[in-house]
Amino acid sequence: MHRHMVPISSSQCRFNSTPPTHLQVYNPFAFIHTGHPFRLRLYPTALKTENPQPSSNSKMPHKGACLCGQTTIELQSTHEEQIVCHCTDCRQTSGSAFSTNVLAPKKDVTIKGPVKEYNIKAASGNTVTRVFCSNCGSAISHLAAPFGDAQAIQTGNFSDFAKVPITTELFVKDRWTGLAPVSGAAQVQAMPS
Repeated sequence: MHRHMVPISSSQCRFNSTPPTHLQVYNPFAFIHTGHPFRLRLYPTALKTENPQPSSNSKMPHKGACLCGQTTIELQSTHEEQIVCHCTDCRQTSGSAFSTNVLAPKKDVTIKGPVKEYNIKAASGNTVTRVFCSNCGSAISHLAAPFGDAQAIQTGNFSDFAKVPITTELFVKDRWTGLAPVSGAAQVQAMPS
């Protein structure tokens, strides 16, 4: 059975009290008030539901776009899970504490619009090709030899991946201290071989 996430409104959060250990939300992290003005704390969430709903990603193709909309991405494959990566390269590429990705067969991926590629030697020694929109700089995808005939696609560019569960976290040894593990997700220290 897949883990699915259930919505909760901010009005259902308990404020100015001890924060709960978990909440039910679409996002793998919920912002919970800590009782201090303007200070928020992240709490991981991902709970099983009694009657899981089919994920919204059963429709194809998946269509996404960069921030400026000039670069579009289309996936012709279904994805029932996402991967979070905490490696330094993914953090710097996303400008955040982690990136969310799916591995898609290259034959099922169509990227249109202005892109720029950047090659970098990863900690593993592999060369990783990062693909960005050349206009706005949004991260689109990345490729590396260990992926074989697949490429990692950044799911933040697609609205229909918001409800797809995160099942694996990579490079948890590099996870920021303030972030707890995603409940139920496999915790992998580095890139699996």
